[in-house]
Amino acid sequence: AVVSTQSGHYGRDIRGHLARQLVAEMWAEKCARLEAELEAQRRALEERRKEMERLRKEQQEQEAEQLRCELEEEEAARKKDEEERKRIEEGRMREAMMRMEEMERKRKEEEKIRLEEENPRKRVAG
Repeated sequence: AVVSTQSGHYGRDIRGHLARQLVAEMWAEKCARLEAELEAQRRALEERRKEMERLRKEQQEQEAEQLRCELEEEEAARKKDEEERKRIEEGRMREAMMRMEEMERKRKEEEKIRLEEENPRKRVAG
C-alpha cells in the first residue's frame, strides 16, 4: 500500500515505520521470552540452592548424631574402664587388709608364744 505524496516518499515512510514497529515487537517478544527463561532459571537455581542447604543441614545433623553416638560410646567405655579400675583397686585393698590382718594375727600369736616361753608359769596357771 503505497500512498502517493507530493514528494513520493510517504509509502516508504509507512513501510519503514511498519518494519521498525514489527522489528520492535519481535524484539520485545524475544526479550519477554528471555526474561521468562531467566526467571525460570533463577527459580530453579533458588530451588537447587534450598535443596543443597537442606542436604547440608541434614548431613550436619547426621554428622552431629554420629559424633554424639561416638562420644556416648567413648563415655560408656571410659565408665566401664573406670569401674574395672575401681573394682581392681578395691580387690587390692581387700587383699592388703587381709594380709595386714594376717600379719597382725601372726604377730599376736608370736607375741603370745614368746610371752609363754618367757613365763612358763602363766602357761601352767592359764
